Amino acid sequence: MPLPDINAMHPQIQLALEHWRRMAPGKGLLPGRQHFDPIDVPRLLPNLWMLDVQREPLRFRCRLLGTHVQQAGAKARVGLWLDETYDAETLEKVLDFLAPLIERGEPNWRKGTPVLPHLRQVQSLEVIALPMASNGSDVDLILNVTVFSWESGWKPRVLGG
Repeated sequence: MPLPDINAMHPQIQLALEHWRRMAPGKGLLPGRQHFDPIDVPRLLPNLWMLDVQREPLRFRCRLLGTHVQQAGAKARVGLWLDETYDAETLEKVLDFLAPLIERGEPNWRKGTPVLPHLRQVQSLEVIALPMASNGSDVDLILNVTVFSWESGWKPRVLGG
C-alpha cells in the first residue's frame, strides 16, 4: 500500500520512516544493516522485527523480534524461515505485502487487522516495512516496525516476568 501522509501515521511508525530516510548512505541508495544502530532508536526496539531476504527462491528468515511483537503472539522465531513457521496461505499474504517492496526498493505500509496469526486480543495493527540493502540497491533485509491496538482492558503479559 502506498505510504499515507506521514502525519496520519502512528508516532512510532513516523519515527521509523524518518530514521530510515536519514540512514540512506546517498541519494537514491538504500541503507543497509551496516547503517542501522539500534542505539539510535531505542523507543522502536520493542516494536521492531527484521527479516533477512533470500532470493531464488524468495524466502524470509526472522533475524530479530522485539518484545511487543512477541507479546502479540507472533509465531515467527529468530533464526527460522517464515516457510518453516507459517502455512502456504499465510505465506502468500506475506509475499503480497513484501514482494513489491523488494522489487521497488520502497517502503510499504499497512493498517488494519493482522495478516499473520497473533493473539485474538490484537484488534488491529499498523506496520511499516522498510527495505535495506547492504550494497545500496538489492534488498537483502527488511526492517519492520509494528504498533498493536489491543482489546479494551486487555494488557499483554510481560515476557520473562
